[in-house]
Amino acid sequence: EGDPDQPIVTGRTYHATNPVPYPLPEHKTKMVLRSDTHQGSGFNELSFEDESGRENIHIHAQKDMSVKILHDMTKRVDSSVVESIGENQNTEIGKHHQHRVGGNMNLTVGGQGLGLLGGLFSLISNSGKFMKRESAKVGEPGVEQFADDINKVGAAAETMSLTAGKSFTDAGGFKSKAGLDMVSKGTSLAGLLSSLMPGSGIFNTVVEKFRSDTTGIASTEQVGLYKNTLVGHTQTLSVGQVLKLLVGDKYDIESKSAIFSRTKKHTLYAKEKMVIGGPGGTITIDDSGVTIQAKSIKLKAPSIDMSGGAAEQAAALSSDKPFSEECPYKKK
Repeated sequence: EGDPDQPIVTGRTYHATNPVPYPLPEHKTKMVLRSDTHQGSGFNELSFEDESGRENIHIHAQKDMSVKILHDMTKRVDSSVVESIGENQNTEIGKHHQHRVGGNMNLTVGGQGLGLLGGLFSLISNSGKFMKRESAKVGEPGVEQFADDINKVGAAAETMSLTAGKSFTDAGGFKSKAGLDMVSKGTSLAGLLSSLMPGSGIFNTVVEKFRSDTTGIASTEQVGLYKNTLVGHTQTLSVGQVLKLLVGDKYDIESKSAIFSRTKKHTLYAKEKMVIGGPGGTITIDDSGVTIQAKSIKLKAPSIDMSGGAAEQAAALSSDKPFSEECPYKKK
């Protein structure tokens, strides 16, 4: 029926074998372009949600998606980006790459979530305790605060973001909700990271097992105030020719068991004073000479040659401060 000169235009009429993509009128604000898989149950889709406050562009690829751009690609996201990749990612850059993070960055490699943190928690905790004890000497409150919270950015962020991240990964309802479940859970995860990693300027890295860094020619590292390194078992250092260490003030070495050095020639020199000490006595070398203080002194050798030396040594022998009680030069 109707007037052919005044046709009635309808968006879609009911079709039993080809129903609407989403139930109506609940999804009346959606524009959907969907194609079903040939001889299969999947579909490809591009849909637009135009409900005020819920606007969303949804893309669903049943299998693969490929993009070819002949010139430039630009993207600006005003809030957050949440991305989950099931298996592998490969990025190849022909020339240069710049990555800038305004706040904090947390990078985790390997492991199975909380199991990784359980295995490394004691190491992280001990490092934080040692750093906190020594960082107080720096006199910078920020360093002390970082030492106190050294494991919070890694452990807390990893623990809580794993739960939220799994919720985002498991988000479903693509065919029934057009990705709205993923939108809400992704937004929650992005907000969680902002609360777990407040402030800015912290880069935290957790590697489950092994890490290797190789530089072909030269490498340099600059640390403004404080550096802390904790090794759980063994550390080795191999230098091909020259190793130089410069310390501005104090150099403190502590070994719980033993220290052993091996070389062809070993020179120890102190400009003002040198002290060699042990349970039985000390040897002090300063501008006044050599002073030996001991419970007892024993010299054992096939032969002992005590001959005259320099003028300074002769003056020491004639001093009223004898080397020992049996010294023949001691004044009566």
